[in-house]
Amino acid sequence: MKQLTLLLLLTAALPLSAQHREWRGGALLSNQVVSFPVTGFPSVFRSAIHPGLDGYLETRLNKKEHNQFVLQLGLGVLYHRFFQTAIKLYPWLDYRYAPKGPWKVSVGLGAGYQHSFPAYGILRKNAAGEWVQIPAWHGRPQFIAGAGLGVSRAMQSDDPDGIRWEFRLRSSIQTPFAKSYIPMIPYNSVMLGLSLPVQCKGGKK
Repeated sequence: MKQLTLLLLLTAALPLSAQHREWRGGALLSNQVVSFPVTGFPSVFRSAIHPGLDGYLETRLNKKEHNQFVLQLGLGVLYHRFFQTAIKLYPWLDYRYAPKGPWKVSVGLGAGYQHSFPAYGILRKNAAGEWVQIPAWHGRPQFIAGAGLGVSRAMQSDDPDGIRWEFRLRSSIQTPFAKSYIPMIPYNSVMLGLSLPVQCKGGKK
């Protein structure tokens, strides 16, 4: 996990070191449910609420207006009342098709680091061979990866680079969950939020 953390930090440093980039920031509220990837999306809309909040900073990697590649650096938290509370840090790469007008559609993928705090007790053998409970606040490091679809719309049709509504569907996995019998857990998420242009040091609005 140390190598993964280093990789994430290096990924974050690459775009931040570049000059004269245009940046956007955004926030997304979400609901997630444990279910099969993609085919389990309908259950997101009818299941119990397991909320999440993600914030991100993003920059364009190319200058084409209609075919855009965008790198996001995301930080999020999620709460699942049966399993865990988790904090996640991840880069996300989007391809966006931006036809003339207020709409954009996207497809993307990402991977990153998650630190989860279980909602149940975890037992581990100590040096004496006795089972002891590990405090939940210790948490545990995990790997996450996912893919998703998105659509966004400018709040003002004559200002496509201003404030935008964001709607996304994502399928992801976290691993390891329980090494001996559940190696990974799949999630489906629905996300809704806003994005807007931001000013960063060394960049322009």
